[in-house]
Amino acid sequence: MKRKLATTEESEKKKIGAMKRKLATTEESEKKRRCAWCSADDIYQNYHDFEWGKEQRCGRKLFEKVCLEGHQSGLSWITILKKREAYRRAFRGFDAEKMVDLRAEDLLEKGLINHRGKIQSTINNAKALIKHFGKGEEGEKKFSEFMWSFARKDGRVGRKAGAPLETKTKESEAMSKALKEKEFSFVGATTMHALMQSVGMVDDHDVGCFLHANNRK
Repeated sequence: MKRKLATTEESEKKKIGAMKRKLATTEESEKKRRCAWCSADDIYQNYHDFEWGKEQRCGRKLFEKVCLEGHQSGLSWITILKKREAYRRAFRGFDAEKMVDLRAEDLLEKGLINHRGKIQSTINNAKALIKHFGKGEEGEKKFSEFMWSFARKDGRVGRKAGAPLETKTKESEAMSKALKEKEFSFVGATTMHALMQSVGMVDDHDVGCFLHANNRK
């Protein structure tokens, strides 16, 4: 009986300890000032803190971003973010070679944005990637180099105080045009600017955000 009681007390102490650590982490997170677009949603805050604006050069991850940003068009990003794992399952981890034989009608009602045109666009984009950049890791590497060739040269400096929040730039317009020429779709200039922000091609954290370039020093 004593042994059982001791075990129960130890278990309760561990639970209390875990709750205190979680509370401390939450309080620390709440003190951080983030970009104005980032809501209090934990998923959104984790995305902002650990992904958005971080340099991403993995070709497959960049291809995933192209596709997901296309699906986001006309919607809020949090909607896509909450469905991202469903997208990864449906589109086979965004491995282009495994995507080309998918059929849009088979992916309707699978937890994605139920838009046949966007789903078909993603499949077509996989075919375009293989056609213009090649298969496997080499193709993904070439795709990454292509995408990063449009990055703003001073993109890592950070947005200046008072600078407008751009919705598209000459760089995103050039990227959009080049992708369309290579048969990609749902890759408008505004959509591609959002991609460039998210993968670190331009540092667009708000000046007051704790991740702005000035605050990271």
